[in-house]
Amino acid sequence: MMYRSMNKQKLSIIIPMYNGANTIRACLDSIFHQYGSNEYEIIIVNDGSTDLGAKIVSGYQISHPNLILINQPNSGVSVARNRGIEEAGGEYITFVDCDDIVGVSYSDVRKCMATKKCLHAKSGVMNVSVLKTSQIPNAIPNLERQYFTRMLASADKFTADVAFAGKFTINYQKYTLRQHSYDKEQVFYANQSEKHKILIDANNRENANFALYRKSFLDKHNLRFLANMPLDEDMLFCILSVIYAGCVVTVPESTYLYLRNENSASCFAEHARATKAYAYANLQRFPIILKELEKYPQYAKSYKWFLNEFASQGMRIDIYKNIELASLYYDYPSTICAGCDADTCKKCLYFPVVKEKINTAIKKYAPIKASR
Repeated sequence: MMYRSMNKQKLSIIIPMYNGANTIRACLDSIFHQYGSNEYEIIIVNDGSTDLGAKIVSGYQISHPNLILINQPNSGVSVARNRGIEEAGGEYITFVDCDDIVGVSYSDVRKCMATKKCLHAKSGVMNVSVLKTSQIPNAIPNLERQYFTRMLASADKFTADVAFAGKFTINYQKYTLRQHSYDKEQVFYANQSEKHKILIDANNRENANFALYRKSFLDKHNLRFLANMPLDEDMLFCILSVIYAGCVVTVPESTYLYLRNENSASCFAEHARATKAYAYANLQRFPIILKELEKYPQYAKSYKWFLNEFASQGMRIDIYKNIELASLYYDYPSTICAGCDADTCKKCLYFPVVKEKINTAIKKYAPIKASR
């Protein structure tokens, strides 16, 4: 029987889990360390694990009655997240992967990066820093306690549909520590200029985690993860949420630790295999984004930007001269779109051949009516 509080929960935390026995303890400990965690709804969707992960979660349920465990046959992370959304009773929803940690000390990691030589960049409204060193710590020792409360406060303050926090990514195999964070609380409404900035930012986030989404907003737009999309499905979800949102707010200092696993679905040992996988992902993701942006003529600048990115990806495939990949290239827009610097070019923005290729890619790789 599922736990349900007599009062409506403020937040539902959804954790898809597949064979997470080695990491779920650290993940849950970081969540329960946060202020208000015993008042939130924590839903773990066990996606057909064959290890002891579910047994470990059951042990936590003894002292945490707000922890819900749902078992289902292995169906993939998208189906697991969607199941969590359907079961969620919170006003807001957030996603956490079972091998990640929330609430890492923002100041500690920033201090670590400040004392060593980093590559810094400004990506849209987000700060990006990359530290490459063999001195990356095995774990970030200090956790702060306001990861969720900061995001909730900002979302409530502006009645936001989406609230974006920051993340730090540790990749032990590549010896990198990467920062994606915000300097300040910023609000982006549904006008052309602000929407364009936050859409580019959403594209750079590469993840649907480290964010809050208003549950009624997700239901209104029937926004779910595509079950037939094995890569970048969370990136698509994040971008679509920004397209539909009336208000998005950025939250400084709430930080999420993403532990990059080289054996995960998004990492590949063979370069050619990775290139092919991401080519298919692009052919699923970009047409859906463009199809949705097409419904909003006021976002023509953003449409052009994503069309440019889509065409650029096709150009990169062509560079590899891989016969198998070359056949995918013909499902991309014309390279004239990648070379055009106009924001609202009437000649290629709605060029019939481009639109036909977009429609073909949607039908072939990710139909709009795909199982969700």
